[in-house]
Amino acid sequence: MRHAEGAAIATHTIAETFSVLTGRRSWRPSDASEILGTNTAPMDKITLGYRDYLAVTKQAESLGIRGGAVYDGLILACARKARATSIWTLNGYHFQLFARDLRDRIREP
Repeated sequence: MRHAEGAAIATHTIAETFSVLTGRRSWRPSDASEILGTNTAPMDKITLGYRDYLAVTKQAESLGIRGGAVYDGLILACARKARATSIWTLNGYHFQLFARDLRDRIREP
């Protein structure tokens, strides 16, 4: 897989992707681990701290967002931290709920 120069990933999305691949997609855990390690190795890993997590949950509360959509807010917090110029997702709707200010950067394949 080829990555754009300066590609980054929110570290928690590695676990989210593993969960989807080994759950709904029924991949063997060893295959999921291998492909995630290979594909994310060249990317910058973006992490959040305690205060970042609390800020995202407060934002979710103020926007009336519940459940798993909070994870989209965490990804967007990482995108802000990385100063991303493009934010790729399969869930543009939730991303736009959390980040109206980033709408011009949110992309779907």
